[in-house]
Amino acid sequence: MEEHLTKDQRKALRQEEWKKQLQKEQQGKRMSKILWWVGGAALLAFSVWFLVVVVNSSNSQSVSTDTSIKVPGVTSKDISEGPTNAKVVMVEYADFQCPGCGAAYPTLNKLESEYKDKMLFVYRYFPLTQIHKNAIASAKASYAAYLQGKFWPMHDQLFANQQTWAESDNPTTYYDQYAQALGLDMIKYHKDFNDPATEKIVKDSEQASLNLGLSGTPTIFINGQQVMGFNPLNGYNDLKKIIDEQLKK
Repeated sequence: MEEHLTKDQRKALRQEEWKKQLQKEQQGKRMSKILWWVGGAALLAFSVWFLVVVVNSSNSQSVSTDTSIKVPGVTSKDISEGPTNAKVVMVEYADFQCPGCGAAYPTLNKLESEYKDKMLFVYRYFPLTQIHKNAIASAKASYAAYLQGKFWPMHDQLFANQQTWAESDNPTTYYDQYAQALGLDMIKYHKDFNDPATEKIVKDSEQASLNLGLSGTPTIFINGQQVMGFNPLNGYNDLKKIIDEQLKK
């Protein structure tokens, strides 16, 4: 037993025990590192799988067209831009306060510029009055600008600055700034903005949208076919493909 060992033997025995203990600790640390690396590799593999399978599948949601809703044809009362005899007609039902419409604005603006000689773009009011307190007011601002031939510049101002005025309790202050920047006759602008006929046009368009069975914005039709599954954030290629297909017909 240890009490019968010499001092040197006891010292040697303790050193041996410490050595064994140190080896166990080192083995434990190596095992922890191995487990950590295995766990990290598994997490990385899962992350890659999630990005490739889940995220890509959601981003590459198939876009299709539907003809179940018979969208009214374009008339002289519509607000439009582009050649009236264009082979492709895109109709957007939108709300200036709608975040989705704001997100889609850069994409649609790019397509309008790219196909300006080949496509007629039509904007129709669909203010979501139940959830957007400034939907009517912003539409009125754009229509008052339209009566001075500046609908599209005001359209651009409203979408580009949407986050500034969207939740304002006094959005007309911002609309006035945009109107002045566009060089509008402010007396006429205010008269048209406050004209009950302007609000009636906006509300009539809202009701017409509801009567069609539309449920949200932006809702886009290309040559009478509703675009289904359109992602406002990255739908440029999807819309471009549909437009090009229509141009080839």
